[in-house]
Amino acid sequence: MSDRFETGPDRRGTGSLKWDKYKGRDVLPLWVADMDFAVAEPIIDVMRARLEHPVLGYTIATEKTSQVVCDMLRREYNWEVQPEWLVWIPGVVPGLWAACAAVGEDGEEALFNTPIYHHFYHVPGKARKQAVGVALQEDENGRWSYDMAALQSAITDKSRLMMLCHPHNPTGTAFTAEETAAVCRLAADKGMTIVSDEIHCGLMLTESRPHVPAAMACPEAAERMITLMSPSKTFNLAGLDCAFAVIPDARLRRAFSAAGKSVLPMVAGPGYTALEVAYTDVCKPWHEKLLATLRANYAYLYDEINRIDGLRMGPMEATYLAWINTAEVPHDNVQGLFEEFGAGLSGGAEFGLSDYVRLNFACPMPVLEEAVARIRKAIASL
Repeated sequence: MSDRFETGPDRRGTGSLKWDKYKGRDVLPLWVADMDFAVAEPIIDVMRARLEHPVLGYTIATEKTSQVVCDMLRREYNWEVQPEWLVWIPGVVPGLWAACAAVGEDGEEALFNTPIYHHFYHVPGKARKQAVGVALQEDENGRWSYDMAALQSAITDKSRLMMLCHPHNPTGTAFTAEETAAVCRLAADKGMTIVSDEIHCGLMLTESRPHVPAAMACPEAAERMITLMSPSKTFNLAGLDCAFAVIPDARLRRAFSAAGKSVLPMVAGPGYTALEVAYTDVCKPWHEKLLATLRANYAYLYDEINRIDGLRMGPMEATYLAWINTAEVPHDNVQGLFEEFGAGLSGGAEFGLSDYVRLNFACPMPVLEEAVARIRKAIASL
């Protein structure tokens, strides 16, 4: 199993969004959030077996599918979820849209915390809501957290949704149960619905810090919550478009489902097939090796980036997406500079802060080492 992490499959010329962005160029892609690791062998095996049945028609979640999710949530988070609380969706971003479409009237507000990944900025408007970004605060150690006073001030009589990214992309913060509960209580006290994107919940870098779902951190507000999860980030299954919402309140669940009807496509059958294996113990050894790899990559990257003049990287607690401060680099397009030297990162502007770049370190260590060498050369050229 180790070689699945020490060397990655060649993804060039496969229609990979990540790699074909730089087709024909010597640029290492470290931008979009998918991993360059082969998926767990049990998932490959079950996908092969599924193709023994020669029909790939419309597919629904079975009792087994729902039970696998409920068992996983109980095992990992001590969260007792009923199968009827689950709504199946073709991705977390469509789930964000359905939540915005289901709650409130046209022109009312959806709040979220910036910097944040770009879909949060665009989804509310697609559902005829106003997007309201409220800045996170960064402490002296570089950790990002909620600014509760700013959130309180931003809430108006038109605020209907509080959109959480938990763990947070791109800052890498895994909010504590206390931090999460404070935001959820504030939203609930203001009569807001809470939408918690928890797609990175299986990617905890701090071993002593388990993920705490928002509904567990603040159970008194759980009836106001829509929790969005998927195996796609943790198990590298982004191309299978399979996710789910956990919605305890029946009325909210009906509104969410109705919003997506005739708009959101059904989950593709292979997505269910992969999920049913990913969320069981047979993939646990792969997941443990993944976390060990990501933790080693993070430790290496943190040390190396903070040794490069002009760059600063704060501590991370979750995800495989490093948030790097470039404010002291004397160049007006650091992302473009890095691309010139063969390292393709995401620009910070799309997340709300132009003086940053985001680096995906879910790749074999030799690739990461080469990327750091290219970044170092880019900075040295100035």
